[in-house]
Amino acid sequence: MDNAHKRSRQTFLINPDFQWAMIRWTLFISLFSSGIFYISTVIFFNDLQELGLQQKLSPDSPYFRFLALENQRMNLIFGLTTAISSVLIVLFGMRFSHKIAGPIHRFRQYLSGIDPSSTKLPDLKFREDDFFQELATDFNSFKSKIQAPRQD
Repeated sequence: MDNAHKRSRQTFLINPDFQWAMIRWTLFISLFSSGIFYISTVIFFNDLQELGLQQKLSPDSPYFRFLALENQRMNLIFGLTTAISSVLIVLFGMRFSHKIAGPIHRFRQYLSGIDPSSTKLPDLKFREDDFFQELATDFNSFKSKIQAPRQD
């Protein structure tokens, strides 16, 4: 089977509850952090504006025009950064969560597909880049111990 055909058969979400929860939480943390930085910037620019007013600068002075321009620039940077990081978190969260949910899903499929009357079980294998490779190794080691002929 070629890779293009194999990729077209991949499941978008292996364990939707887990994967969406993981993505939601990481996205929430990112947006929360961005929000704190945004609020800090608003406070910073408000303080600078108050300083200008205390110095009795006219509202059309270069100082206030500069603040307005820099505030717009910071808002653009925050908006773009937040949008890009949100998209990246969803994409990488999907990929990362597949590496966690995939082995668990594969192990469950393996266990549900076992024929109880079979004397020889196949080895459990995960994708090469999946996490928890040691789970398959440990399970296969355990399986070989219980399938080994006993010497009583």
